[in-house]
Formats: sequence, structure tokens, C-alpha cells
Amino acid sequence: KKKQEDKDKAEWEAFLQKQNAKPEAQMRQRLAQFGFQENQIQGMIKPEKAEELQVGHNPVHLGGHQPTYIKVHKDYIAIETLVYFDIPWEYDAANPDYIIILRELGDNETDVLFEHTRRLRSDKI
Repeated sequence: KKKQEDKDKAEWEAFLQKQNAKPEAQMRQRLAQFGFQENQIQGMIKPEKAEELQVGHNPVHLGGHQPTYIKVHKDYIAIETLVYFDIPWEYDAANPDYIIILRELGDNETDVLFEHTRRLRSDKI
């Protein structure tokens, strides 16, 4: 009888482990998609082992700073100017009267773009 109880207990534990493995694998996959590293995921899923894990880098802060894009009204910059200077851009989804320039620009570059647009619109180019 003891052998049967041990066998049943082992089967039950194997069943429970199998049941818990699938949601854990799905959770690991979702966390990885959000950009967490394996050691961070392990620390979240099994907090008791978190102290043993190696500390990794936070991928958000590795690149330095976040780029700052400018949003300009169509009255001040022409699409032709952006195409001429090969500058990536897109219309603002919230207000199509605005253009978002998808590259960081210095003050001098911005002034050149505005001047180019002024000249285009006054037919001097």
C-alpha cells in the first residue's frame, strides 16, 4: 500500500508540475517580448532565487538619450523641402496639419529648412 501511495503522490506532483509549466512558459514568452532579459524574468517568476541571479543592463538606458523629434505646422515647412534634404517625416496622426520630423535637428538645420521653404513658396528657388 505504501508503494502505491508513493506512486500516486509522484504522479500527482508530475501532473501539477506539467500544469504549471505551460502558463510559466507563456509568461516567460510575454515578458521576453516586452524586452525583459532572462535573469529579470527568472527573478520575477521565482523571487526566492532573485538574489542569486546576475544583474543585467536595462536595455532602455543603454542607448544614451531618447531622440527628440519636432512637430511643425505645414505652414512653416514644405514637404518638398524635406524630400529635397532627404529627411524622414510623417504626418501627425492626431492632427494632419502637422508634420513630425523623424530625425533630431539642430537649430541651424531647422533654420535652413525654414529658409528653403520660404524661398520655395516665394518662387526664388
